Amino acid sequence: MSNLIVISKTPTSNLDALHFRTICTSRSSNTVPPIYASLGSAAVAELLHESGVWRQTHRLALTMIANALVELGGGVDTVLDTSHIVVFQLNPPKDYDGTPATAFTIESTSFAHRDDLEIRGDRLADPLSGNLATMAEVRKVAARVFQGAGADESVLVGVLPVTTLLRDAWETSPQTSFPLCRPRLGAGGVTLVDEGAKAALKKLTRMCMAAINAGIVLHIPEDPNQVVPDMGTIVRQGKSWVWKSRVPRSAFGAGTGTGTGTGTGGTRVLSRGFLRYFDCEGLSPSARDCFVTYHRLWPYYSFSDIAKRIFEVYPELNVSRAR
Repeated sequence: MSNLIVISKTPTSNLDALHFRTICTSRSSNTVPPIYASLGSAAVAELLHESGVWRQTHRLALTMIANALVELGGGVDTVLDTSHIVVFQLNPPKDYDGTPATAFTIESTSFAHRDDLEIRGDRLADPLSGNLATMAEVRKVAARVFQGAGADESVLVGVLPVTTLLRDAWETSPQTSFPLCRPRLGAGGVTLVDEGAKAALKKLTRMCMAAINAGIVLHIPEDPNQVVPDMGTIVRQGKSWVWKSRVPRSAFGAGTGTGTGTGTGGTRVLSRGFLRYFDCEGLSPSARDCFVTYHRLWPYYSFSDIAKRIFEVYPELNVSRAR
C-alpha cells in the first residue's frame, strides 16, 4: 500500500508513515466558511488539504490524545468494533502565523460508537456510515502490511478510524486513521493502566490540546529514555515545513523571544515552561508524571521501531512530500 504520507522534521521520522492518507468526504458546497478566511483557501478542497497538513504536523500529540481516549473509553478491543471512532472537532485559528501548526485549534475530542456521538444531528450520518466501511477496508490492508513486515501483533493491533470536523463546515468530514497500539503490559501480562494512570491520561489530553492550540509541535525525542517529548515550532525550509526547537513568543511562560537555536536548548526551555504552567494548577498528578505514565504505556520509540521494520520490508511506504 503506497498511499502513505510523511511530513516531518529532518531526518524523516519513521512514525509518520503509519498515518494513512486522508479519505475525504464532503456533502457541503464548495464555499469556504468566512471564519477560515485567514488561511487563504479558495475552495473546500484546499481547506481539507490544510486540515490534513495541520493533522500531520501535530501527529504525535494527536496520536497521544487518541491513545488516551481509546484507553479511557474501554481499550483497544473496543476499537475492533469498526463503529467506534475518534473525533477531533476543530475551530479556526486564533493566532495564525502562516504555518500549518497554527492553522486550526481543537475545540473538543471524543471517542465513542458512531451512533452515540450525536454530531450535529443527522447531517453526518451518511458520510460517516459510508466511510466506516472504507476505513474497515483500510484497516484490513494495514493489518496485512503489519503482518507481512513482522510487526509485533501484541503491540500494534491495527489502525484507529479518526474523523475531523470543521466548525461551520460540519458536512465536510476528513477521514483518516492512526496506529492502534495496546498499552504496555507489566509482569505476568497484567495491564499497567490503573485509576492513577487514567487520571494522568485525562490530564495528558488537556496538555496535548493546549500545546496544539498554542502552535507547539511535539516530536519523539532521540533519547529513548526521555519521557517528555521534544517541543518546538514549524518553519519553512525550502519547499518543506520542518520542525525546529524554537520557543514561540510567550509560550506558557517559556520566554518572550522566538529563539533561534536548532539544538536541544529551545525545546528544554519550552518544556520547562510548559510543565510549570500546568503544575500551577496544583492538581495531581504532576505534568511530568502524566508524560511518564504515557511513555510507560506507549514508549515513543516503539512506534519508530515498528515503522522501521515495516520500511525494511516495504521501502515504498517511506514517502516524503514537500508542502
